[in-house]
Amino acid sequence: MKHYTKIISALVALGIGGGAHAAAFEKVAPVGECSGENVVVPCEQNGWHVGAQYIYVQPTGDQLYTDLSSNSKWASGFRLEGGYHFGTGNDVTVNWTYFSKSSRRNITLFGDIPSTLLSDEDIDELVLSPVSPERVKSKFNAVNLEFGQLAHWGSQVSTRLHAGLQYAQIKRERSHLNLSASFVDTAEEQPESISLATNYHVNQKFTGIGPRVGIDAFYTVGESNLKLVGKAAVAVLAGDAQVTINRFRVNAVSVKDDVVVRDETSVILGPSNRTRALVPALESKLGMEYDYALANGDLVFEAGYQWVSYPQSMQQPVLIDGLGIPGDRSNFGYHGFYVGLKWLGDLA
Repeated sequence: MKHYTKIISALVALGIGGGAHAAAFEKVAPVGECSGENVVVPCEQNGWHVGAQYIYVQPTGDQLYTDLSSNSKWASGFRLEGGYHFGTGNDVTVNWTYFSKSSRRNITLFGDIPSTLLSDEDIDELVLSPVSPERVKSKFNAVNLEFGQLAHWGSQVSTRLHAGLQYAQIKRERSHLNLSASFVDTAEEQPESISLATNYHVNQKFTGIGPRVGIDAFYTVGESNLKLVGKAAVAVLAGDAQVTINRFRVNAVSVKDDVVVRDETSVILGPSNRTRALVPALESKLGMEYDYALANGDLVFEAGYQWVSYPQSMQQPVLIDGLGIPGDRSNFGYHGFYVGLKWLGDLA
């Protein structure tokens, strides 16, 4: 039984310049033929807005997700938003983005066993389970508190600068089931046939909070109510990156001369590690909005595509000789579609 730890470790490892141009133009342009537009803020006005979006996104940042079938890569979620508008284009806005996705897949093992194990002279007839089921679950939460300022750059271009705080929580779970191997231990005079089966569960989690700034840009198409929209934001989050290996269950059966000499199951509490992390959060969106005037406000239809990234946010587990230690940090992110409605109302 001295090879159990080495075999289990191997199985788990398997699962795991514009100013110059302006001056030149002024020299050749006839005086009085054109005039510049001033940057202005809206007139003083108070009101509310509420909105909801449906999001359809693909989690990224880990080899796990590229291995999943195309039917299980995408996750559904939502974004809820509400804000109060006051003064000359000021607003205070809160939004919450959430999605969760569970997927199952079968891992095909190709015999990628460490050479030190294959070369062990006391091991013969090593056989691995060809397929092992695995469950992958992702959960994402982000809440933004923003203070914004709207400005108009002429009749067609508007921008909203905003600054505030973001709170984000990312969870990723992996459950490996029925990783198994059988081999013959020839170290003793009577060869012993040994079968091993193990299940284990890995939790990865990042929780952080920090400042966030961004810009929303709007371009009105002609005299219509249609706007092209581009949005970008960046945050720096201070938080904890955690990894836990738990529910580590091993079943071992030993047979000598067709007689079962050992049949036991043990549950091992895996290690847990938590490290402080400073993680950037990058967001961008491209889309469009259409304003529809109502008697008591405006109804805004919005749709587009978004990209979100949290580099180096997830702590990776590493197992060496059956012991779990923290490894490098990996990325987490998502990209996908969004579509929604927003109502803006004025207070008389």
